[in-house]
Amino acid sequence: ILWAIKYTIWHKKILRLIIFGWIVGCITISTVRFSQPFMKLVDLPVFYFGIFWFASNMSGSLFSLFIHRVEEKVWERYFPYFIVLVCILSLITIAIFPIMRILPVFFMFQFVRQWSRIISTENLHLVSKSEIRATVQSISSMFFRLCFAIFWPIFGYISVNYGFSTSFILIAIFL
Repeated sequence: ILWAIKYTIWHKKILRLIIFGWIVGCITISTVRFSQPFMKLVDLPVFYFGIFWFASNMSGSLFSLFIHRVEEKVWERYFPYFIVLVCILSLITIAIFPIMRILPVFFMFQFVRQWSRIISTENLHLVSKSEIRATVQSISSMFFRLCFAIFWPIFGYISVNYGFSTSFILIAIFL
């Protein structure tokens, strides 16, 4: 295991993929966790919570079927920047305009969440040596869960005590 950790740290592309995956993953899953309180804030009737959540998850899943076409054309140079830009713009939009018309922006977080998960996992699989591939994937997953466990309570505390807008702006700054 120590050899796999050392390999992961010294292999620049693997390290970049892991860092990209856990930062974007942490940000997107934290933001998606805010969708239900946000729906309540904008007075969306409770009846529609499940419908919105289903549509949001389904659209992210369906869109992920086509992600390889996008990745083949732009991954190496532009895709990580595109994902970060979409996250930052979406967070700022939600923070500035906490109204019901902004709910579709949460769909973007589902898209980005699916994109980053699929692309970082697949690229880690392609770059890693076969004898340590599973260990590298486990290390990546561990860093993601650790990041989420550290930052989610902080974002939640800020949201409860200072409001959603402040929380979303801080998440955008963190990204």
